[in-house]
Amino acid sequence: MIKYQESIDLQRAVADVFGYIIEARNIPEWVDAVIDAWQLSEGPVGVGTQLSEIVSLGLFNSKNRSQGNWQVIEFEQNRRITFETDTSWGHQRQSFTFNAADQGTRLQVNGLHRLQGPMRLAQPVMGFFIKKARRKQLQKLK
Repeated sequence: MIKYQESIDLQRAVADVFGYIIEARNIPEWVDAVIDAWQLSEGPVGVGTQLSEIVSLGLFNSKNRSQGNWQVIEFEQNRRITFETDTSWGHQRQSFTFNAADQGTRLQVNGLHRLQGPMRLAQPVMGFFIKKARRKQLQKLK
């Protein structure tokens, strides 16, 4: 199992940061591996909302892609959102918590990845790369 927790202070209002994070079409702007993302379900984002994304899986070949679907399992406007997905290589959960800070917003991200099948053998290496990628993603939000 891979767990991580990262946080960053952003110079924007909580409502602005929250609105940006929950908008599926913004995901490729701050998550390098995501090529495209969109909301599958209709209406405003809330518990049960489904999102889809196309992800580049290749370290050496950017044509190696996969499509994954995420579901919102927790939602508190301008406070917290949690996404969950199951893929052929494992289960993922990511929670984003938004708090007012001195000059804007403190964003905290907690993640959990449970790899399965052959991917479990790569878990120590994958953990390193996943944690590094999350730190980089948060920096792109600045």
